[in-house]
Amino acid sequence: MRAELILKARQGTPGWFGLTELESNEEVISACKWFLKNNIFLYGDVNLKQRTYDKTKPWMNQDLIWLISDQF
Repeated sequence: MRAELILKARQGTPGWFGLTELESNEEVISACKWFLKNNIFLYGDVNLKQRTYDKTKPWMNQDLIWLISDQF
């Protein structure tokens, strides 16, 4: 079950967060660093282009909620 969860996360993450819309490796690296800074990827209403997120919604990223609920 753990391997299945990891596989789904790896397959879904680029599309969920808009990484597929980035053109250069530098943009992807910059975006990933931003996501990892303060665990931004866990929050709701993440906007990669504007680099904003809703600080009042920790653990409310809808894609992560779907991923976890889909497993159980």
